[in-house]
Amino acid sequence: MACFGSVLAVIKGFFRTGGMIKISIPLGSGFNTINLKHFTDQEVAGLMDPNPAMLDQARDILGQPIIITFTTGGQHCGHSTHYKGLAADLGLGHLAEGFDRDTYRWALIKAIYAAGYQRIEDCPLHVHVDTGQPPDYPSPVLILGQDA
Repeated sequence: MACFGSVLAVIKGFFRTGGMIKISIPLGSGFNTINLKHFTDQEVAGLMDPNPAMLDQARDILGQPIIITFTTGGQHCGHSTHYKGLAADLGLGHLAEGFDRDTYRWALIKAIYAAGYQRIEDCPLHVHVDTGQPPDYPSPVLILGQDA
């Protein structure tokens, strides 16, 4: 019983969405949602809620794989939402330039917007999504960006 009680003390909450029970457990400075349908814990490591669930929902809507290239890692501007666990970069570089990439890009942007993202940056080789909020970050916003 002591072990069970310890587990309950760690669980911050669980809620039902889409027929699945999601359990949020503090890992490091934030929360990572476990039991995602399309992403591993490693793929969403460092992301604060609700980002993992939103990415999972976007993947459901898109109906195609989403490649997460960066969450809290990589080099970003000093005030980046990446360093706060609020952002992910979704790769496009695996697709052939032109029709394939552009078709996927448009479908991806529609899916992430439908999943609730209101801060989206469209770059040549990736799409940046984040859940930053005013007053620190303007929202909603669509940014046409550049890859580093």
